[in-house]
Amino acid sequence: MADQIASSDKSKSKREEALTYAYILLYIFLSSGQIFFNKWVLSSKQINFPYPLGLTLLHMIFSSVLCFLLTKVFKILKVEEGMTAEM
Repeated sequence: MADQIASSDKSKSKREEALTYAYILLYIFLSSGQIFFNKWVLSSKQINFPYPLGLTLLHMIFSSVLCFLLTKVFKILKVEEGMTAEM
């Protein structure tokens, strides 16, 4: 019985670890895509967007809203409540 519980806890832990890595990879790919999009917008002759700081601001707003939605609204990512000075 104890072996089944330990095995279940191990598989749950590995699944959560794999999910964490999947979220990290997703963030990296989305961020990279946003960077390439920004580069295209700034260097494109058709769009000719002259405000790189504004584009960076939009990028940061998009990232912040997405993180807020994932943690607070959809509760997909677990966030520990409270911050302490201890590491």
